[in-house]
Amino acid sequence: MASLQRHGGLLAYAQAPEPDLLCTFTGLVALASAADVTVLDLPALARFVGELALPEGGFRASPADRAADVEYTYYGLGCLALVRVAAKRR
Repeated sequence: MASLQRHGGLLAYAQAPEPDLLCTFTGLVALASAADVTVLDLPALARFVGELALPEGGFRASPADRAADVEYTYYGLGCLALVRVAAKRR
């Protein structure tokens, strides 16, 4: 699993160039459902998601994006909630 986490976020597949919020959210939901988020570096994941949040509100899909997106804001908020719940369980 560690090979699928880069820069804190989760990759769609091992050779993907960069993580994004969709892949990070989807992977986090799958692992949380399986009760196996212990394989992730949660502080790094939280930093990755936090870095995609914009000061004026909303989340970008990836570090390369400049503007917030409604869909990715949903994923960003979902990631933050799941990380918080997972951190409390540790």
